[in-house]
Amino acid sequence: MTGTWKSFTPAEQIQVRQAFDALSTLDGLRSPPEPQAARAEPMSFSKLYALAMDPEREIGEEMREALAADPRLRKDLHRLLSKAALYRLPPLAAASSGPIAERGGEGFAITLHPSRAEPSQVYVLIELEETRRDTPEMLFVCAGGGCYFKLALPEAQGRRIQVLAEMESELVRALQNAESEVFLR
Repeated sequence: MTGTWKSFTPAEQIQVRQAFDALSTLDGLRSPPEPQAARAEPMSFSKLYALAMDPEREIGEEMREALAADPRLRKDLHRLLSKAALYRLPPLAAASSGPIAERGGEGFAITLHPSRAEPSQVYVLIELEETRRDTPEMLFVCAGGGCYFKLALPEAQGRRIQVLAEMESELVRALQNAESEVFLR
């Protein structure tokens, strides 16, 4: 066939369209289409806000994947946590030669004490100074690279909050990491 599309009669144009559709269908049957990346819906701000503000809201798998994949989402979460935090512990400036057992911030300190009764457990002690009346309900750790850990805290006893955790838990590893940032809200 030679000529331009305009030189075909309406009946010939219909035949060409049908032939093209048939050939396209045949091509699709011979070779499977290339896999397309799943287009995830962007994480809503309300879900991010609930994660940052609600101590009982867990970090679900969908949220973990979204945070790992989206630097803007991580930045938004960090901004929310920074504004809402009662206490903040920034990453340590100098690299440490090993796991950190004690870290302090303005108005509080976090210490890891191995359990004498059970060697595989550790007490996470949060000591609060008397300068503030509010006690935090949630611990949020940003371990870098899109890794986050969140824990609803028990009620403070005086100015001390105590949590018993497994030595190999995400919480303990995140708190021992000098590059982790900790928020208490």
